[in-house]
Amino acid sequence: MAAIAKEKYFQNKNENKSISLLLDEVENLLAKVDGQIGPQTEKIFSLMDEVWEKKKTLVDNAEKVKIESQLAYVTRRIYSSAKALLKTIGGVNLLREKRSRNGVPEDHWWWYLDVYLEEKRKKNLKRTGIFSLLLILGTVILVLIYDQFIAPPPEVRARLAYEDQIDELIANQEYQSAMVELEKALLLAPDYY
Repeated sequence: MAAIAKEKYFQNKNENKSISLLLDEVENLLAKVDGQIGPQTEKIFSLMDEVWEKKKTLVDNAEKVKIESQLAYVTRRIYSSAKALLKTIGGVNLLREKRSRNGVPEDHWWWYLDVYLEEKRKKNLKRTGIFSLLLILGTVILVLIYDQFIAPPPEVRARLAYEDQIDELIANQEYQSAMVELEKALLLAPDYY
């Protein structure tokens, strides 16, 4: 580990090492992003622009693999911090303004975090909608299955409804109304006293 640190910080800096150092600086800045408006995000984006340009000149395959690995990690960190980075830069409108002012090409994806967050929001909304639709559909199917195969027949349901109504009328001491409902219930189910 110490040998790696020595190699990284005390040897002569060539183009490939400077990419690694730039990515280290991006990681340090990402750790400091707290959502408060400040220059961190713009600094991160400009460092990533530098990394992008220097990455095009890499020729050593072993070094490319190291850089790609570190770049993949930094990329995941940027994506996971996208909301905070957007707040830090001052919001969507300010990001779009800075992006157009700098003439940033679309392949510099970090300048397009607003687009990423909007796409992510749409995907989450779509996923939630599909889940809700499946839940409603499942509930409807369960209700239909219950109604067709498990629920008591309509006559029994009607008789039970009369019983509940009669019990409620008796509890409220409305005996005349209870007798009327009892007569209706007996017409419906004469064998059930």
